[in-house]
Amino acid sequence: MEPINLQLDSVISLRTATFLSNGKKSQTISATFEKMKFFEPLKIKNYGTGISYLYYEGEYNSAKKIGDSEVYNGIVRNIRLPEDRTDKFFAVTYSGYLKIPADDVYTFYLTCDDGAVLYIQDYLVIDNDNFQWATTKSGKIALKEGLHPFKLKYFQAKYGHYLDLQVESGTMEKQRIPDKWLWH
Repeated sequence: MEPINLQLDSVISLRTATFLSNGKKSQTISATFEKMKFFEPLKIKNYGTGISYLYYEGEYNSAKKIGDSEVYNGIVRNIRLPEDRTDKFFAVTYSGYLKIPADDVYTFYLTCDDGAVLYIQDYLVIDNDNFQWATTKSGKIALKEGLHPFKLKYFQAKYGHYLDLQVESGTMEKQRIPDKWLWH
């Protein structure tokens, strides 16, 4: 059987089904395909290792609505929840640059309890913004080699807390974001 080669100049919706010789048809499966355009890196001369974070206390119901009640801030080597946080009702915003090693389409995996969103180049890559147990969602983005601004916003309501960000591409296995990728 030959693979289907799609020429993507616009968004394409594809519906497929299997038909048996006796006329029976399988369930129809639908998918939408869109050609990705590469995001260009920023040209920045002065930057340092690690990423900036802002820690907030208060009740949030969406990572997209975090702000105005910053308690403290700092620089960390990787994405991790602050150790001196409260157990309930807090939020953290991480920002900086991802130093992408090669032109590729990258898949990011965001696991969180409760909610979080990931923006790269102001593009919403992952929306995992809910009250939930640890749940993983993924998103893809085409990035050229170099520095790309990102922002990760996380909120914690009641009960457990968890935050993890991983990446993979056509040339690398799924892994936590390497420290050497994170700059501010």
